[in-house]
Amino acid sequence: LERFVSTTNAVGVRLEADDRLTLSAPFGLEDLFSLRLRPNPNRPAEGFRRKVSGVLARWPELQVADAD
Repeated sequence: LERFVSTTNAVGVRLEADDRLTLSAPFGLEDLFSLRLRPNPNRPAEGFRRKVSGVLARWPELQVADAD
Protein backbone atom coordinates (compact mmCIF):
# COMPACT_ATOMS: atom_id res chain seq x y z
CA LEU A 1 0.00 0.00 0.00
CA GLU A 2 2.85 2.38 0.71
CA ARG A 3 3.92 2.13 -2.95
CA PHE A 4 0.56 3.15 -4.48
CA VAL A 5 0.79 6.35 -6.54
CA SER A 6 -2.08 7.99 -4.64
CA THR A 7 -2.64 8.22 -0.90
CA THR A 8 -6.37 7.91 -1.58
CA ASN A 9 -5.96 4.43 -3.07
CA ALA A 10 -3.58 3.19 -0.37
CA VAL A 11 -6.30 1.61 1.76
CA GLY A 12 -6.73 -2.09 2.37
CA VAL A 13 -9.25 -4.14 4.33
CA ARG A 14 -8.84 -7.80 5.27
CA LEU A 15 -11.51 -10.14 6.60
CA GLU A 16 -9.94 -12.12 9.43
CA ALA A 17 -10.78 -15.75 10.33
CA ASP A 18 -12.90 -14.52 13.26
CA ASP A 19 -14.96 -12.26 10.91
CA ARG A 20 -13.30 -9.07 12.15
CA LEU A 21 -12.01 -6.54 9.63
CA THR A 22 -8.43 -5.30 9.70
CA LEU A 23 -7.91 -1.90 8.09
CA SER A 24 -4.57 -0.69 6.78
CA ALA A 25 -4.17 2.90 5.59
CA PRO A 26 -0.53 4.04 5.82
CA PHE A 27 -1.45 7.61 4.81
CA GLY A 28 -4.65 7.77 6.84
CA LEU A 29 -8.24 8.10 5.64
CA GLU A 30 -8.62 11.88 5.47
CA ASP A 31 -8.03 12.10 1.70
CA LEU A 32 -10.49 9.29 1.04
CA PHE A 33 -13.28 10.84 3.12
CA SER A 34 -12.52 14.31 1.70
CA LEU A 35 -12.70 13.01 -1.90
CA ARG A 36 -9.18 14.33 -2.49
CA LEU A 37 -6.76 12.65 -4.86
CA ARG A 38 -3.24 13.36 -3.64
CA PRO A 39 0.08 11.91 -4.81
CA ASN A 40 2.08 9.60 -2.60
CA PRO A 41 4.88 11.80 -1.21
CA ASN A 42 7.28 8.84 -1.43
CA ARG A 43 6.83 8.28 -5.18
CA PRO A 44 7.75 10.23 -8.32
CA ALA A 45 4.85 12.40 -9.53
CA GLU A 46 4.80 10.96 -13.09
CA GLY A 47 2.81 7.89 -12.08
CA PHE A 48 0.27 10.04 -10.28
CA ARG A 49 -0.19 12.34 -13.29
CA ARG A 50 -0.87 9.33 -15.53
CA LYS A 51 -3.45 7.97 -13.09
CA VAL A 52 -5.42 11.22 -12.62
CA SER A 53 -7.32 11.32 -15.93
CA GLY A 54 -8.57 7.74 -15.61
CA VAL A 55 -9.66 8.24 -12.03
CA LEU A 56 -11.45 11.52 -12.80
CA ALA A 57 -13.32 9.84 -15.66
CA ARG A 58 -14.87 7.47 -13.09
CA TRP A 59 -15.19 9.89 -10.16
CA PRO A 60 -15.44 13.48 -11.48
CA GLU A 61 -16.35 14.79 -8.02
CA LEU A 62 -12.79 14.23 -6.74
CA GLN A 63 -10.54 17.16 -6.01
CA VAL A 64 -7.00 16.70 -7.32
CA ALA A 65 -4.05 17.99 -5.30
CA ASP A 66 -0.93 19.25 -7.06
CA ALA A 67 1.65 16.64 -7.96
CA ASP A 68 4.55 19.05 -7.51
